[in-house]
Amino acid sequence: MPVNYKVGFLYNQPHQASGSSFSGQQEALSLVISFREIDSAIRNCKVGVAVFSPHYCESYFCLHELALIMETKRKVIPIFCDVKPSELRVMDYGICPAKDLQRFSWALEEAKHTVGLTFDSLTGDWSDLVATASDSVIRNLIEVEEDSDIGANNITDWSDLVATASDSVIRNLIEVEEEQRYRYYSISSDDSEKDLAAVKRGLISAYKSNLADKLKDELQKISNDLEAGPEDKQFGRWCTTWWQQFSVLLRRGLKERKHESFSGLKIGQVMVVAFLAGLLRWQSGLAHLQAQIGLLFFYSGFWGFFPLFQAIFTFPQEGFMLMKERSSCMYGLSSYFMARTVGDLPMELVLPTIFVTITYWMGGLRPTAGNYFHTLAVLLYSVLVAQGLGLALGAIVMDLKFSTTLGSVIMLSFLLAGAMNRSPAKNVGRLILDYRSRTQTVNRPCDVFINHRGVDTKRSVAGLLYNHLTRLRLHPFLDSKSMKPGDKLFEKIDSAIRNCKVGVAVFSPHYCESYFCLHELALIMETKRKVIPIFCDVKPSELRVMDYGICPAKDLQRFSWALEEAKHTVGLTFDSLTGDWSDLVATASDSVIRNLIEVEEEQRYRCK
Repeated sequence: MPVNYKVGFLYNQPHQASGSSFSGQQEALSLVISFREIDSAIRNCKVGVAVFSPHYCESYFCLHELALIMETKRKVIPIFCDVKPSELRVMDYGICPAKDLQRFSWALEEAKHTVGLTFDSLTGDWSDLVATASDSVIRNLIEVEEDSDIGANNITDWSDLVATASDSVIRNLIEVEEEQRYRYYSISSDDSEKDLAAVKRGLISAYKSNLADKLKDELQKISNDLEAGPEDKQFGRWCTTWWQQFSVLLRRGLKERKHESFSGLKIGQVMVVAFLAGLLRWQSGLAHLQAQIGLLFFYSGFWGFFPLFQAIFTFPQEGFMLMKERSSCMYGLSSYFMARTVGDLPMELVLPTIFVTITYWMGGLRPTAGNYFHTLAVLLYSVLVAQGLGLALGAIVMDLKFSTTLGSVIMLSFLLAGAMNRSPAKNVGRLILDYRSRTQTVNRPCDVFINHRGVDTKRSVAGLLYNHLTRLRLHPFLDSKSMKPGDKLFEKIDSAIRNCKVGVAVFSPHYCESYFCLHELALIMETKRKVIPIFCDVKPSELRVMDYGICPAKDLQRFSWALEEAKHTVGLTFDSLTGDWSDLVATASDSVIRNLIEVEEEQRYRCK
């Protein structure tokens, strides 16, 4: 029975004849390495790790193992140790057959186009390399296990047959039991008829001796209640109907509280706070998203405390009169509660509506009727919740000092829970989400694809823009941060471009020297995505596709057309010597958000 290896390792060992090793060497290697044992180990493994070194391609065995891993479609994690991918090529010394050379060249190109790890033994840290490689192996093993579990669910196993047979046996046993019960209780003889008659007589005598008198008394009592006058039936313990109680209490409440709710002091307080909040965040656009979030957070804080403390004093102040009037049978608790709620509802919602109307347009929030009414509805709902909480605290805790303290603690707890944007728990949550987004296979498409020349702008414009868009809860794609070891370059990048909504092309002096950059730009233009060009330290007229005799003519034509389209698109220009990086990132993020909003509105219009 062959051993099922989880991980297979390929690397060049100059001191062994075969030049290869894998997990579980003691079973597979002896003094003379057998091709059969090596092939069996490769076919039974789940993940392959190919360690490329300067003399790797000189070993026939290494290339044979790599080709077999690629042919069996195993996940491969390449590690380039003291060698660049471009330096690896299969050499023909006239000994290896042409068919094997073709297999080796194909496998080597596949490995070179797979995201892997690079390491320099002179300057690198071996422990970091081992830790990173182990993490990549574990993630790929988890993905393989999940894929195998999904595939196993679609295969019909003997366990399904056993479960079906067991279900049939149980159903037949139930039917046999029911037939036996039916035969046992069926009446088929004179003796059974006599037994039933005796049981019937016993039940009748027990009813007459135990239940008959009690049942007659209860029926007589119900009859006497029904014969009572209509006034007792209608009013009960109260001297008026429920509707009369509600009407009187509602009119009295409106007369008493309209001056309190719309007093000059309260209206002035709300108006002053509204104008201050609007002026402090005057016309903050999408580029100042944090300011708008702060305004919405202020909404929840102010209109959480304000109605809460107004409602806490209701029952403690009116409790004595309420108990005195109810003891005189003037009205019920339900009519009082409904009258109080209906009377306070319009008065308590007028001031929040005025507050939102002032601050919403002064603060520069999204100027659409739908968003305005949505914000207003959420705020009014929070006001009602805060008012209900205040009424409950005032009714449960009649002590004003204790109830106000408890209300403050509750509201502050909710505000602290909502403001945990920079707390350690929030940071841990972000790390978990980032780890999942990088390590798991997520089908969520990216919002923004950042096309750039890594040598020029990976550590400047592209990296800063990616971090800023991520903090804005968008989903940008940057090859150095959105891909993991084991991903196919063209497959992953092409999929991200086809699923994105907006593209950002960062042009730099060495941009046109990269085949990958031009290929990504051409694909963005061909899929008709919105493009925001950023010309960093280069003018649009200086960008042109150069023919070095390597790229096919068809690709050169595609690249030239895409470049001309980008040059004729309105974009941003930036000089790294005199410009401000923060202004560039803010302006670019604002442009990205505006284009995303336009794309979403176009999609909604098409759906309608």
